[in-house]
Amino acid sequence: MDNLSQASIDELCAVERIGERRAEVIRDELRHLLPLIDRLQKQGWRWTDENYGKTAVDLADLPLSGETVVITGSVPGYGRDEVNDLIERLGG
Repeated sequence: MDNLSQASIDELCAVERIGERRAEVIRDELRHLLPLIDRLQKQGWRWTDENYGKTAVDLADLPLSGETVVITGSVPGYGRDEVNDLIERLGG
């Protein structure tokens, strides 16, 4: 979270599917949320990648490991990025 909140517009734009406008929104929203983020961290909250530290064998055990998933249309209750993140967390 510290790295994300300190990232420059150029660093954010280097992430796939993040353009300059989206990078500016991320930067501005994080600045607005920093007091809340600081309070949560002081209470013990930590932000980590769920797959951080897992080996290839661990990732192979995920239900969508090695699969290519294509979603067309909409998924009720989820935005496009949320669906993409969910699929990736499941190994797709």
